[in-house]
Amino acid sequence: DGDGDQDVLSSAAHKVGIWWHEQLPGEQWKTHLIEDRFTQTHALCLADMNGDGLPDFVTGKRWWAHGPKGDINPDHPAVLFWFELRREGGKPVWTPHEIDHDSGVGTQFEVADVNQDGLLDVVTSNKKGVYYFRQVRNSTGK
Repeated sequence: DGDGDQDVLSSAAHKVGIWWHEQLPGEQWKTHLIEDRFTQTHALCLADMNGDGLPDFVTGKRWWAHGPKGDINPDHPAVLFWFELRREGGKPVWTPHEIDHDSGVGTQFEVADVNQDGLLDVVTSNKKGVYYFRQVRNSTGK
């Protein structure tokens, strides 16, 4: 939230949800739900995906993580998203951007400028295969 103290992001590897835990004065915490549309977010990576200087994050659903009995939505798409951080009125607003809807994440993945064009790319490997998502920008820079 940009107030100078340390906050925490967390995800539910075996359930549904991604949260921002806001540190308040006196070592108190307030939890804010960011996303609850998909399960099995086994990995999350902070990265400035759009180059605006704010820490965005990348995550997705780990496909067929624990079979039909270990996931409440085992047949849902293996999505991959980046969440853009913006600040409105001093508070963070997370905007999801879908990267892919049939790859997901495994238990770890990498965000790096693979092709050295100045834009961060995403590389995943999981039960569905190995994927390289090259970031491209349109003429408006998005």
